[in-house]
Amino acid sequence: MNKKIPFFLIIVILAIGACALGLVACDEPHEHSLTRTPAKEATCTGAGNIEYWYCEDCGKYFSDEAATIEVTQAETVIAATGHIYENHVCIKCGQADPNGTEGLEYELLDNDTYRVIGIGDATDTDIYIPSVYNGKAVTSIGDQAFYNCSGLTSITIPNSVTSIGEYARTQPQ
Repeated sequence: MNKKIPFFLIIVILAIGACALGLVACDEPHEHSLTRTPAKEATCTGAGNIEYWYCEDCGKYFSDEAATIEVTQAETVIAATGHIYENHVCIKCGQADPNGTEGLEYELLDNDTYRVIGIGDATDTDIYIPSVYNGKAVTSIGDQAFYNCSGLTSITIPNSVTSIGEYARTQPQ
C-alpha cells in the first residue's frame, strides 16, 4: 500500500524540525564571555545595583562569577532610597527639604520670584526657608517678616535669598 503524504504536511514537519533544532542550538552550553559590574549603593535620588556579571554572547545576567546563578536585569537594580527629612534636612545626604517650613507667608514679586513676608501659620521654632516655592525661586525676606517672633530659635536661609529686609529677624534696638 503506497500512500502519498500531502505536500503541506511535509512542509509542516520540516518547519517543526527546524524550530526544534534552532531551540536546541540556543541552549547549547558555551563558554560565557563575562563582564563584571561592581556593586553600587543606591542613593536618595539614584538607583544602585548589586554586583553582577553579564554575558554578551548569550545576553544573560548572573549574580556570581562562575555564571551558575542566573538573574534578570531587573534583579540587578537597587531602587533609589528616597530622602528622610528631619528638621528639614535629609539625614542620609544632607539635602535641604525642598518644601521648607509649612505655613510661611509668601508674596509673588514682579520678577516672578517669591519673597517670604511672614511667619503665617507656621508653628516650628526652627524655620527653614526653601529655595523654591510653587516652582519659583525664593529670593528675598521682606521687612519685618519675623518681627516679634520671640519663640524662634533658628532660621535657615537658602543661598537663593539675596536680600533681607529691615527688622526681618529681630526687634529694633
